[in-house]
Amino acid sequence: MGFLDPLSRLIDPRRRRARRVWSNRGHAHIEVRHVDPSEVDRFAERLEAELAAHAAVHWAEAATAVGRVVVAFDEQAASPDELVEVVESLEEEFGVRDQPLGSDEPPHPADIEPLLRTGAMIGGSAVGLGMATFRRVARLPPIPLVGYAAAGISALEHQPRLRHLVERGLGTRPAELVLALGSGLMQGVAGSPLGPIVDMAHRSAVLAEMSARRNRWLDREPTLWEAPSGHPRTAPDVGGRAAPFPQGPIEEFSDWALLASVGATGVTLATTRSVPRAAAVMQAGVPKAAHYGREGFAAYVGRMLASRGVLPVDAGALRRLDRVSCMVIDEDVLVSDGLELSEIVVGGPADGADAEDAEHRARGLFAGRRPRAVRRRGGWTLAPMDRLGLDPPRGHKRAAARLAKRGVLLGLVRRGALVALTGTRPPP
Repeated sequence: MGFLDPLSRLIDPRRRRARRVWSNRGHAHIEVRHVDPSEVDRFAERLEAELAAHAAVHWAEAATAVGRVVVAFDEQAASPDELVEVVESLEEEFGVRDQPLGSDEPPHPADIEPLLRTGAMIGGSAVGLGMATFRRVARLPPIPLVGYAAAGISALEHQPRLRHLVERGLGTRPAELVLALGSGLMQGVAGSPLGPIVDMAHRSAVLAEMSARRNRWLDREPTLWEAPSGHPRTAPDVGGRAAPFPQGPIEEFSDWALLASVGATGVTLATTRSVPRAAAVMQAGVPKAAHYGREGFAAYVGRMLASRGVLPVDAGALRRLDRVSCMVIDEDVLVSDGLELSEIVVGGPADGADAEDAEHRARGLFAGRRPRAVRRRGGWTLAPMDRLGLDPPRGHKRAAARLAKRGVLLGLVRRGALVALTGTRPPP
């Protein structure tokens, strides 16, 4: 594949794109077309069997939930194109070969197209910056209506409701590229260097995130797919959302900003009869800074996660963190490997013992990594109740059951008499 081949697919007027194939060190990740849900399992089984029947293939595993099939093969005996032919043949059998490939959201971490697309946006802003600088140095007169065009493109790019109209016509990613290039060039023709500079800084941060994600994937892929993963072929059916996906604070702000800027633009035009002033008011309501702020934060988080070995499958999830209203965390993630004592219940044949002293003695005797050890010191003993051969005293059986349910039930004994009961728990 030539270097310019992926770039030529960045904008496709037919909204059809080529199949994405990543291959390296004897592993290939081949994009597959979606089939009818009732046929997914049979399609996955046939896909694995047909590929495994190829003489150069060691194993194949369909991951239709993410639209890929992973193939381990001998690079000396076969090429990725031969494997793609097997996939295409099966797609034809299932009647989906002529169907367009699905959405590229979320993109595969190894895909090169997102990096090329972002690089092209940076290039467009760089050209715009050069044009703006030249116009400033040469002191060329402004071109009529160009500033209005730049303001209009900026509004289309950063107002979600307006941008959605463009995406419906071009597709999400082509619209992103067209608007970015158009904005950079129009700002350059209008002689405004600040806009292209801000755009280049923002998109450079996004490009750095994409590069970090791809590099992390290249490092981790041989380990992740050392053998078939055994993951389910299809994603579990979790049903639909109980409520519509909420708008984030930036989307809500954008709606209000759109209404306010349209109203203020109309008032300005009616009172001043000045189109330049009205256009300036419209451009002032574009929430560009809010969008770039969120994108910059998400790009930084994504880059830091990649540097620490974490690769979110969908980087877009980082752009939705501002919608989170409740977080559920598995408690095992929040505890360390050792144990600590939970509550200490004083009472037993040695009633009247000092509670503070009993707690001090118990914590001093406890060994966090050996909770069932018998520990003795200065006439005091801490050990599991079953090793002490004692039963919980009357009146404390319910507390003992509660402590035993959480961990190991321990007894604190002084000179043969039970002083207190305690239990164990993982420390946060």
